Amino acid sequence: MREGTSTNWAGVAAVAGGLGFAGFWIGSLLKVELVPWPVALAWHGLVIVLLTIGAIGILRSARGSEMQTWLGWLGVALVAVGQLFALEITMIGFLVFGAAAVIAPHLSRWGGGLLALGAIGFLATTVVNGRFWGEPNPTPSLVPGLTFGVSLLLIAIGWVILGVPGTGPTRLPSRGFPPVGVVPPD
Repeated sequence: MREGTSTNWAGVAAVAGGLGFAGFWIGSLLKVELVPWPVALAWHGLVIVLLTIGAIGILRSARGSEMQTWLGWLGVALVAVGQLFALEITMIGFLVFGAAAVIAPHLSRWGGGLLALGAIGFLATTVVNGRFWGEPNPTPSLVPGLTFGVSLLLIAIGWVILGVPGTGPTRLPSRGFPPVGVVPPD
């Protein structure tokens, strides 16, 4: 490795975990079975580990308030536990972690917002149309299927933005008002 460069492995884990999560569940949504069951189970296990490592690393770099830190840790726990027990718990974890990222001073508000928005879309579609996974493993109709798919893509994009270094806090430009404490030129 060249001097002066480093790899943010937690960011890499978040990106890989987010893409792996979306890929796994979009495959389930489309009823695509490209790999044997043990490989799919290993993929799912790897996604759990990657998302947990990525979320912990992102949270540690946030340097936010006490409330943001508590929300972040709650989100990490819900993501990890939800992957083991219920997809809905994972989505609540994404929502909470996304909210924590939005209020963190050193994280991308876009990444957190997209993560939370994807989770809300997924949960709302699940409430209105029911699950597409588990037994009896129904195939959703077009609109719910697209909504699930878009929600999963928003979640993946949110993790990618949060995991890529240099996509730190983004603020909308002010409407001509100077920042607090700055005297405008005459």
